[in-house]
Amino acid sequence: WVSFEVNGNMLNGDNANESVVKNQQNLMDACEKSFNHINGSADQCPLSLKKVCRYLRDIVVTRFPASSKISVGGLFFLRYACPSFVAPERFKLLKPGVLQKHARRHLILISKVLQ
Repeated sequence: WVSFEVNGNMLNGDNANESVVKNQQNLMDACEKSFNHINGSADQCPLSLKKVCRYLRDIVVTRFPASSKISVGGLFFLRYACPSFVAPERFKLLKPGVLQKHARRHLILISKVLQ
């Protein structure tokens, strides 16, 4: 499997620094794929969530016109997408106990970057 671990203290061996550089690229590639997948599936987003995002944008744009996209993106990623990466079982995306330890760590790292 491909490693995304970027914490050198969690890697073993003499080549930990080289592994960190390689793993950073692996992580960035995975984040880009994840972001593109999320962005490409906007039409599948629940209507209720779209309405909440639209409402937030409409409110924010009246006071902070330059921040409307940031506010909607923050809401979506911090409250919806990233929690589903960190705990997919809670959102019924996976059955409990299916996700292996290293896979959960990968999802947590992706979530941190997307935030």
